[in-house]
Formats: sequence, C-alpha cells, structure tokens
Amino acid sequence: PSDSKFVKLYPSLPDEENDGTLTENKCGFHPFEEPKVYCKQCEVPVCDDCLDQAHVSHSTITLKKAVEERSRELKTSVAEGKNVLEIYLAYLRGLREKEKAATEEKQETEHTIAQVFGQMMQSLAKSRESLLSLVDENHRRNLEIFQRKRDEVLAEVAELSTACESAECGIKVGDVNFLVNEPGFTQKIGKHRGKAPPAPVRIHPAVFYPNTSAPTIGNVGVSYPSASPSLEQTLPSPITSTVKKEEKAHLIPQKKLERVTFGGKDVLVPTGVTVSDEGEIFVADRNGLIKTYDMKGSFVREFATLAPVPKKKFALFKKGSSSQKTEENEPKMSPTDVAMDREGNLWVVGETDATNLAVHYTKDGKELSKFKLQKHGTIGRGIAVDTRRNHI
Repeated sequence: PSDSKFVKLYPSLPDEENDGTLTENKCGFHPFEEPKVYCKQCEVPVCDDCLDQAHVSHSTITLKKAVEERSRELKTSVAEGKNVLEIYLAYLRGLREKEKAATEEKQETEHTIAQVFGQMMQSLAKSRESLLSLVDENHRRNLEIFQRKRDEVLAEVAELSTACESAECGIKVGDVNFLVNEPGFTQKIGKHRGKAPPAPVRIHPAVFYPNTSAPTIGNVGVSYPSASPSLEQTLPSPITSTVKKEEKAHLIPQKKLERVTFGGKDVLVPTGVTVSDEGEIFVADRNGLIKTYDMKGSFVREFATLAPVPKKKFALFKKGSSSQKTEENEPKMSPTDVAMDREGNLWVVGETDATNLAVHYTKDGKELSKFKLQKHGTIGRGIAVDTRRNHI
C-alpha cells in the first residue's frame, strides 16, 4: 500500500514490501517516516508512528548514541572474526606445507623402490649368468662323454668292418693267401662275436628348480600418526605435521607378537604341530588325537588316529578242529608328529603296541593311505614334507 494513512490504520497487516528493513533512512514499517530514536528492547531504529504503536513503553535512546554503542560491539566482533580468519589461514598454510611434505616423501619412496628394484635386477642378472654358466659346464661334460663313447664304438666298427671286408675278398680269390690269412680273419671277427652291445650312456643333465615363491622387492606399509584433530580442536593454534622424518611409507609397521594358549580344559599332550594356508592349526596329541584350533587358540574339531590292523579270531566247529577268521580291529595310534603336504592333507607318524606307522589323512580325519615304519627306539619319530617334490 502506498497510502500512509491506510498503513497507520492497519500496521499489523503483512506487507511484503515493508519488512522492517531501513530503506534510504526511512522507517522499515512506515516508508514515509524517518527513524527518530533507537529501540533498545527490539534493537531497531523506529519512527514516531512506531513509538505510538508497536514500541509503546519500550526503552529508547538517540540514534547517535545507538550508533556509538553498536559500533563498539561490532568492532569487538570484527576483531574476533579477524582472529578466527587468521586461524583459518594458518590451517590452510599448514595443509599446504603438509601436502608438500607428503609429495616429497612419496617421491623419496618411489626413488627408494626404483633403487632397490635396480639392485635386485643386477643381482638377478648375476644369478642368471651363474646358472647359465653351470648349465654350459654340465653340458660340456656330457658332450665329452658322448664323444668318448662315440670314439670307442667307431674304433670297434672300423676294426670289424675291415676284417669282414678282407675276409670276403679272400673268399672270392680263394688262393694260398686266403689260407694263410684265414685264421687272422676268424680271430678278429670272433672277438666281436657274442660281445655285448655298448652300455647305455649315463649322463647327468642339468635341471633347473625355479623359486616358486612370488618375487618381491619389499612391501609398502603406511605410517599412522596420532588422529588428526578437527579444525575446532586446532583453534587457536595452527596445525603442524605429525609425520616424523624417519616414518617412511616403505617401512613395514612392527607387528606385536601375541601369546596364544591352546587346549584349555582339554587333556593335551602335544607332540607336533602344523599350520594350513587357511590359518588352521593342527596339533598332534599323544592321546591318539589330531586337534584343530583357529589362530586365536579356540578349539575347532578333532579326529582319532586309528590304525586298522588284522586281528585273528577262532571259531570251533568240531572237536579237534577250528576255523580261523580274520577281522579288522582299530587300535588308537599315538601320534608323535604331524606335517601338511602341498594338497593340504596331513601326514601323521605314530606308534601302536605292534608297530610304527605313517598315515595319510584329510584335514577332517579320513584315511587316504598308510605304510609301516621300522621300530624307532623310545624317542618319538618326526616327519617333514618336501612340498616341491612331494616327498616325506
């Protein structure tokens, strides 16, 4: 509304244009009136009409005094704002310095990796030359064996071939010379008659056994400084880098070793132990068991080490005669050691009252095979598996 009288009559009506904001030193609620005083309770400049209506009995001061008081308060707020602004700027400078340090450490780590890689390549090149030299030397010795055997057989071939050809010529001519030379022909040819063929050549070819483990030049770990504080926690102090110079990314954090106790309330007489790739721990128990635990020492399962042996049983049919039957009995074998093959199955050695055995089990205790071993004194027998050649 543009009529000031209408506005005075209805000051509480909502007016989108007059929201209480001063416009060109005019009252925010009465556009045609100038503010005269400052309402301390509402903290706004007001005109005479406002004093008669919405600000009746409110405490007021002059506009000049209000400007002075509000300026002092605003100066204090501006000073505080500048302090906070300086802290923000210091925080950003700290981030920039930390980012620069992180980039330098990254470049240094990459340089270290490249340097170690170069050293390893030099070492591998020397190892390759050494291995190839060994192969060449072994092959040279084998070639000498071939040549020596070849020369021996060629000498025999030349002698026998000459004797046969001379004998054939003498037979064709049939003169006195034949009669004179015939005993010599017979002797030379007879020397090779019934003679065993040359023995097979035995050589030792070079065999290469590669290192099956994955080649690596090292590991990359991450250094963990103390938890980064929030921006509020850094006020008023600027942030500083907490990464020490010696804490490089290529270093592996030290792992704390933990002690793990097995068995608990179980009656456990351990005689051997092996660990699978899945982290299961198999313990040979002298009480005739293979017990399985996890990496925290918690019991998982167990199976008995049974060793079937034939047991004789007699049944009487007639007086003075009997029939012998055989059945299998399964006494417990006391395991003395356990090992794991490349297929993840278990080899267990142990003893019964009658013999010593090596038994092949699955991890769940299913018997795969077994064979007897010679009695081995009173000390428990051990076992190990060559996973590369699959020998035990």
